[in-house]
Amino acid sequence: MTNEDLTPLLVENNPSPHRLDAYLAAKKPGAGFSRSVIQKMIRRGWVSLSDQAGRNQMITDPAFHLKGGETIEIVVPSSKEAAGRELRILFENEHLLALDKPAGLIVHPTSSLAFDLEIEAAKGLGVFNRPSVLAWLLGRYPGLKNVPRNGIIHRLDAATSGVLLVAKTIRSYWGLTKLFSKRMIEKTYLCLVAGECLEKNFAVDTPLFKRFLKNRVRVEIGRDKGKAARTEIEVIKTYDQARASLLKVRPVTGRTHQIRLHLASIGRPVLGDPIYGGGQEKFSRLMLHAWKIKFIYPPRSAGASSVPSLSDGAPGSQELIIKAPLPKDFIDECRKAGLALPRKQLI
Repeated sequence: MTNEDLTPLLVENNPSPHRLDAYLAAKKPGAGFSRSVIQKMIRRGWVSLSDQAGRNQMITDPAFHLKGGETIEIVVPSSKEAAGRELRILFENEHLLALDKPAGLIVHPTSSLAFDLEIEAAKGLGVFNRPSVLAWLLGRYPGLKNVPRNGIIHRLDAATSGVLLVAKTIRSYWGLTKLFSKRMIEKTYLCLVAGECLEKNFAVDTPLFKRFLKNRVRVEIGRDKGKAARTEIEVIKTYDQARASLLKVRPVTGRTHQIRLHLASIGRPVLGDPIYGGGQEKFSRLMLHAWKIKFIYPPRSAGASSVPSLSDGAPGSQELIIKAPLPKDFIDECRKAGLALPRKQLI
């Protein structure tokens, strides 16, 4: 499947059906594009919309409401695009790299099982050639091929934006991996959720477990089974008529989809979440951003041979704080919804 096979679609006035996924399924933009496949393409940022004023935006919610007059474009990533996207570097030294990952970009090429497709179907859709952080890294830091997991220490969901750490050496990889395993790397997220939280500061302690189905993995609330998971939450602002709340969220553990599942489990799903429910507001992206990461890190030394090991309390260690400012698409979505951000509290 190539982009030449996918002609942009002009949406007629008063479209029927008006849901984006249902509309595309009815129009059959490509051979073999069932509604379930189209939903997965939307969630992974392959579908964009241009309005009559020429404004373009990526849509990641299959239930997005079409008004009429929009132009829909499906872009299947090519292998050339996979390495060609530029990423912002937030911090770098000889051992460590911190990137600002945009929403819609995967960290690592997804497997066919994770994509919920048979292998041949996944190949036909170019799943293994999708733009990724890994493709960008290997194109600019070829030495990462010699580092375990190509230096990728942790991941962010494709729909989540924000800080992502990468180890540039074998030594820093194992040191940072140790800090993650000992829960000594503190991550703080900003997110917009549906409704009002009754407490200013609280935590959710609910186990999560992975259910392995025939051709995919599903993460669910465990209750009396699964792995322990704790998420600490601080309310920054509640908006008019309690229709939404802005939160600072710190996952003490690092389970898959932990923040999204924990918030959904208390009836406060992240807005724009196509999997776990996003409330009544319609957003074109997941309103979850990895805002800040903090940990103890040795200062850069004069010689690589004298760099202390990456561990808490190493001689000369210092606290390293790396922040990724809220991206433009997150701010724009808040503005369109009439939700003013408290900028002073987000510095």
